[in-house]
Amino acid sequence: MKRALIKGLAVCQVELQDFPVASSFFWTDCADNVSPETHQWDGAQIVAKPVVQPDPRVALDVAEAAVVQADSQVVTFLNFSPTQLDNWVDNNIGNAATLAALKTTCSTAFKVLGRITLAAGRGRSLR
Repeated sequence: MKRALIKGLAVCQVELQDFPVASSFFWTDCADNVSPETHQWDGAQIVAKPVVQPDPRVALDVAEAAVVQADSQVVTFLNFSPTQLDNWVDNNIGNAATLAALKTTCSTAFKVLGRITLAAGRGRSLR
């Protein structure tokens, strides 16, 4: 059996043996799987820390921001002149020094084309 060092409601440390500590700390027996990262003191015993679920509104905000950014990139891409488009291809695809760079660049291009397709499917114009 291990020993947990407690201060307030925190499991500060888990050890095999006690050692002298300040009066604001105390030792208690604990299971072998207890750790400061996963457990806390509830005033009477060691319990697992509650799992905090992410706020779904935050995930939606992040997703909406990504859509807005992607739409902005698509608009920029759509507004390229033929010369600008040729330059973009030459600078981003023609000069891809490695397979990884080529994959990243093609992935970006396909994402842009995907956003255009999605926008067209929703009857939207991105211009």
